[in-house]
Amino acid sequence: MSILFNRRTVGLVLAASFLFRLLFVAHDVHDLALRGPLYDDSFYAFAIARNIAAGLGSTFDRLQPTNGYQPLYVLLLVPIYWVCGGHAAVPIYAALVLSSFLDVLTGLILYRLVRRHASGAAALYAWCCGDSGRPSCARP
Repeated sequence: MSILFNRRTVGLVLAASFLFRLLFVAHDVHDLALRGPLYDDSFYAFAIARNIAAGLGSTFDRLQPTNGYQPLYVLLLVPIYWVCGGHAAVPIYAALVLSSFLDVLTGLILYRLVRRHASGAAALYAWCCGDSGRPSCARP
């Protein structure tokens, strides 16, 4: 087995990819909103998750119910806001770490699927060209 495609190498590449993403997370929330991975829809999902965790239901403004969001993502955010919702920035950082982890996990799944049905080189190419192979959390 080539050194490029053994488990240890893939694990190291995925760990390095995760740590690289954490470098983007380790900035001020204001900077993350201006130049990082946080867009206006992020704050919409954060507000809905915060309100669900507070027992107010699926609402953005605490008045009108809403269903115009990605339910799985908000469902993943609710426990974060339930545990640390009293802080302004901590749940946002936790959500970004979770997103980074899931992004790297997606890269591993993509790599394993392509490797199973093609070659190790094709799997590496798919991972590098896919969204999981580059720092997708950086804005140009």
